[in-house]
Amino acid sequence: MTGEDLKIGIVAIIHNNGKYLLGLRKTGTSPGTWGFAGGTLVPGETPENFLIRKAKEETTLDIKNLRPITSFDYFFEDLGESQHLQFFLADSDSDQAVDTAGKHAEWCWCKWGEFPEPLMKPIYKILKDFPNEQNLWNK
Repeated sequence: MTGEDLKIGIVAIIHNNGKYLLGLRKTGTSPGTWGFAGGTLVPGETPENFLIRKAKEETTLDIKNLRPITSFDYFFEDLGESQHLQFFLADSDSDQAVDTAGKHAEWCWCKWGEFPEPLMKPIYKILKDFPNEQNLWNK
């Protein structure tokens, strides 16, 4: 797969009152694991606009103050493909996430590093690279 064919996954680490939102995935990539909101970037849409729209569609939350924190390539075994993942921190004024897209069994607001298991595998890299919340915000 060439760089031009590589899909771009855009991920929002949504923050509210010292906790971060994770959803237990029912469908799509890595079902049965906990992950952040996001998806594959739509051509012609900026990552920020994509995440604002996607967060609203998946969680009903309005997000703001998006800021990129890291990116890396990751091979998803269940899909048999690599994606370039871009992670953004985002704030939400609400903690009332609702799954309107039917993609998540439930949502959980968790303190950094106290996430439920199993996680989507790329999140383990995020936790390794940002072992505590201070590292995340000082990026």
